Amino acid sequence: MTMTDKKRCAHWILFLLFVFFVGTPDLLHATQPSNRFKLTSNDDCLVCHSDESLSMEKNGKPLSLYVDEKVLGVSPHKKLECISCHDGFNPEDLPHKEDIKPIDCMTCHKDAKIKHLFHPQIFQSNSNSTGKDVNCKSCHGTHDAKPYKNIARSSSILVCAKCHVPQNNEYNAGIHSYGLGAHEKPSCINCHSAQITKGSFGSDKVRLKTAQQELCLNCHIDTPENKARFTVNKGFITEPTKNTHSKLVASGNGEAAGCVDCHGSHKISKTDDSTSTVVAGNILNTCGRCHADQKKEYEGSVHFDAFAKKIKDAPVCSNCHNEHKPLDVATAKVCGTCHEPVELSTEYALSNNKTKVFKNTYHGLTVKGDVVTVSNCNSCHGSHAIVDSEKPASSVNKKNLQATCGKCHPGAGADFASGNIHKTPGKVKKPEVKRTEEPGTSWSGTFLMIGLVVAGVALLIGLVKIIRKKKSV
Repeated sequence: MTMTDKKRCAHWILFLLFVFFVGTPDLLHATQPSNRFKLTSNDDCLVCHSDESLSMEKNGKPLSLYVDEKVLGVSPHKKLECISCHDGFNPEDLPHKEDIKPIDCMTCHKDAKIKHLFHPQIFQSNSNSTGKDVNCKSCHGTHDAKPYKNIARSSSILVCAKCHVPQNNEYNAGIHSYGLGAHEKPSCINCHSAQITKGSFGSDKVRLKTAQQELCLNCHIDTPENKARFTVNKGFITEPTKNTHSKLVASGNGEAAGCVDCHGSHKISKTDDSTSTVVAGNILNTCGRCHADQKKEYEGSVHFDAFAKKIKDAPVCSNCHNEHKPLDVATAKVCGTCHEPVELSTEYALSNNKTKVFKNTYHGLTVKGDVVTVSNCNSCHGSHAIVDSEKPASSVNKKNLQATCGKCHPGAGADFASGNIHKTPGKVKKPEVKRTEEPGTSWSGTFLMIGLVVAGVALLIGLVKIIRKKKSV
C-alpha cells in the first residue's frame, strides 16, 4: 500500500469516527425512547399545553388539553414530571401515543383499595376501570388533585355530593350539618372511612349493625374525651351495651334494631325536632316498624287517647322504654313516674297516690323484696293495652277482675276480687257516726232534763241525810 493509499484510508477512518460520534445520539434516541422521554421536562410539555385553546376531539366531543401551570404548582404531584403519570408518551409524535389509556394511579398508590373501604366496588375493579365510582380522578381530580388532609372534612362533602345528591340533601337537613361547631361537624369521610354500609357486609346484618354502633359510639359514648371534645352535644350514652337491642345484636340477632334503624343515617335530627324519627310525635311509627303488635295495643289504650289529644306529657314508647338507659318496665318504678306524685295526679285527674299505696300492699312489698313471680302494675293493668277501668275491655273492670286475679290465684271467687288492691292492709277507716235527733227534741231540752235529774238526785241525798240525823237523836 502506497503512502497515498494510507493517507486515504486514514481520512476514511476519521470520517467514519466523526459520523459515528455525531450521528449516534440521534440513533440512540430513536432506538431507546425511554431515555429520550426522561429528558423531557414539564416546561417542554407546557410549551403547548399552557395554551387554553388547545383541545382534541374524543368520542365526537371536544376535550380540552389545557393545563393551568398555577394549579399544577400547588398539587401534591408538583414535584413529578408529566411523563411520570403519562407513561409512554412521545412528545415528538402527534398524537403522542396511539393507544391512550387512563392513568394508573395505583402504580404509586398501591394501598388505595384498602383506604377506600367505603367504595367496596373498587376491589372488583382494575386499574383502568372508567366508572365514576372506581376512577380516582372522579373524586380527587386530575392536575388539581388536593392532599388528603384537605379533603377529609368539609371538602369531602362537596366531592361526595357530586354523586350522592339525595344523601347530601339529607345530611344538610340533619344535626350533623347545622347543629355542631365547625370542628365538631362530621364529614362523609369521618364516618365512611370505616365499613358501615350494606355493600361491605352483604347479608350479614349482625356485622353491619355492630360496625355502625361502634362508629356512632366514637362520638356518643360517655367519656371524658368526648365531653371535652364537644360543646353542643351533651347527651352521651353511659351503658351502650346493656340495652335490649344491643344485647340482641350481640347474641347474633341481625333483625334487632341498631342506631341507624331508629335514628336514620344521613338526616339525623335533634330529639326535640318535629322531623326527628325519635321525637314523641313520630317515635310510635318508628318503633312500630318492628313492634307492630305492641303499637296496635297501645293505640287502644288510655295513654294513646292522651297522646292523640296532644297532651305533652302523654307517655309514648321512649318514656317507658328508655333505650339508652334501660329500665325494668314491669315494676311500679316506671308507672310511679306519673301515677305517684300528687301534683301530676291532680293535673290529669288521676286517683291520688295509687302506686304509693300499692307499695304497702302484699304485692308491692313482695316486688320490693326482689320476688318477681308475683303481680305488679302491668300484671293487672297490662303493658301496652291499658284501658280505662270503666270500659268493658279493661282487665281491671269489675266484671273482669275475677279472671284477672285468677291468673295468679286459681279459684278466686267474686268476693276475692271485690277488694281494693291499692288500699293499705291493716288500716281500716272507721265509719263516721252521724248523730240524729228525735222529732220534737233539741239540745236545750236535753240539758234541762239532765239538770232536773241532777237536782232530783241531790234533793234525794239531802233528805236521806236529814232522816239519819233525826234517828240518831
